[in-house]
Amino acid sequence: PTFYFHLEGRFKRPVSKESLFVGAELADPHVMKTTLSPLTRRFAALLLRLLSINIGPSMLYSFGGGGENGKELPHIAFPIHAALRIQKQNVAEWNAETNHKQSSTNEHQDSLETYDTRETYSFSYNAQSIDLVTWRVLLPFEMHVSRFWGTSPLRLVIYEKQTQKSALEQKSPQKNNYLFELQLEHLGMPEQEHDAISKSQPRLLSTSPM
Repeated sequence: PTFYFHLEGRFKRPVSKESLFVGAELADPHVMKTTLSPLTRRFAALLLRLLSINIGPSMLYSFGGGGENGKELPHIAFPIHAALRIQKQNVAEWNAETNHKQSSTNEHQDSLETYDTRETYSFSYNAQSIDLVTWRVLLPFEMHVSRFWGTSPLRLVIYEKQTQKSALEQKSPQKNNYLFELQLEHLGMPEQEHDAISKSQPRLLSTSPM
């Protein structure tokens, strides 16, 4: 795969399966309004609608600039159990009889309802369609992602989505509780020094006797 992501850890408090999302967002809420032409925006919206039909209504996306204060970030997000491969490993327990530690690992996306604090979870994802080195999407056709969001950094995030009921109980705006964030930024391709050297003709260095 051209892209591989792996994260492992334990939760400090129980988290509902349905409230945990993984996704990507941009740092500038208005960047897609300035980089996308009307035609490209319509094309992108069509792709997102087709993707949401395939995945289901739980997929979230926005071109940014929305919300009450116009600061909603451009983003796309999915329930983590639908997007990533998940494994859990029970906390090693000391067995007094055998004097050994016991642990077990299993995949359980479908049976899981709540991520608890007793177990270590492993989240992973791989794709052949993403090439971060060249900052391109390779499938369904090759395309440089700067056409969509220019030079804006990209953030890979995992967050707990606050329910509307919880927001009302706390008398606060509905917001996301971020558990993980990794910011990526494309700095351009390095100079092809190695290629220049490999294409040059070999030279024999002259030596003189001692």
